[in-house]
Amino acid sequence: SFNILARAGRPWNGSLFVRHNLRFIHKTNHNDHRGGGAIWRHVRRHWWTGVVASSVGLLSWIGYNYIDNNNVILRMPTIYAKSKEDEDDVNESKVLRSKQYNFIAQAVEMTAPTVVHVETAATNRTFYGDVVTRGSGSGFIVSQDGLVLTNAHVIERAHAVKVKLFDGSELAGEVIDADVEADLALIKLRTKKKLPAMTLGSSSQLRPGEWVIAMGSPLSLSNTITAGIVSTVHREVPGLHSGIQYIQTDAAINVGNSGGPLVNLDGEAIGINTMKAVVSGISFAIPIDVAKEFLNKAKSRSSTSKPMKSYMNYYIGISMLTLTPSILGEIKARTDKLDDITTGVFLPNVATGSPAYRAGLRRGDVITEVNGNSVTNSKEIYDIVKEGVAMHIKGRRGSTDFTSYVTPESKF
Repeated sequence: SFNILARAGRPWNGSLFVRHNLRFIHKTNHNDHRGGGAIWRHVRRHWWTGVVASSVGLLSWIGYNYIDNNNVILRMPTIYAKSKEDEDDVNESKVLRSKQYNFIAQAVEMTAPTVVHVETAATNRTFYGDVVTRGSGSGFIVSQDGLVLTNAHVIERAHAVKVKLFDGSELAGEVIDADVEADLALIKLRTKKKLPAMTLGSSSQLRPGEWVIAMGSPLSLSNTITAGIVSTVHREVPGLHSGIQYIQTDAAINVGNSGGPLVNLDGEAIGINTMKAVVSGISFAIPIDVAKEFLNKAKSRSSTSKPMKSYMNYYIGISMLTLTPSILGEIKARTDKLDDITTGVFLPNVATGSPAYRAGLRRGDVITEVNGNSVTNSKEIYDIVKEGVAMHIKGRRGSTDFTSYVTPESKF
């Protein structure tokens, strides 16, 4: 039929094609000499084949519609070969959680190259002769020409200073200025190359509850890190320095961390680690604004060639923290060792080989009385040390009372 239509030059017509074929089947059946038609007889004999075929078709149609309506995909996955460019695009778009949410690690990466380890050598005069003692602490670079800020008690009486940088190299240093009462000192490194310098932030904008990081390089280890929050920024500690309101934090200040930076999450130094109180969870840092004032004065003294006036002539080798009622209250909430103590001065550090160390004083002691008078703040002890007079000390070590005799020695 299709050929007939094609030969006639007529266009394809579906309905005409169907009618033409039905007419052909009818004529064939009508002319069959056996009657009934051969085609219809074949269908009658094999009717079940049509039923099965129709059932299969119906079920296939129902299944297809179910799959299509329920978004069920029944086909083999298509596998594509990835090019190097595709892998690079995926790596760039994929941000690991360890990179995205480790804000402390990110701040450490920015500031770690500026933190240094400070080693000192000091000569102590004893009954058996001069003895060289060595001390150590932390510091951080505040200018590219090699100025290092640290605590004064770290370099106390040091006649030689060596600084170990982040990359492991060592440089000789010289103490060019210090403020004993503020517990700040400035070291100049002997180098001509530019060094990475810490960015100094502002402690006046610091808020309680902010995350801070206490960094240091104790015992020649490279950059130990502890983190915590700011407990208060208005913790005035009488006797250490008039007008200073210390930063109190629960970030642990470990042995050797003294002089290292207290850093915010922007990678800025907002304090200088100073001391740890009697119990864990209470540490103090000097506000960076106080350090900025010290740096400005040191620069002014250097430009006018004025000698340092902040050193005391005598020393005993201790750092001190006045136990105010509020600090005592927090300590007593964590331990019962000072329940009967109402005033006193805590010793967060005692320099090895110093007069205080040789007299038996140790880190963690609490001085309650000097020369028969009760001690209410550390300034009273500073005033006695300045005079160079012998000191009869009474105090508390743990749960035990003790007595000690200390004679201040000349720093020069």
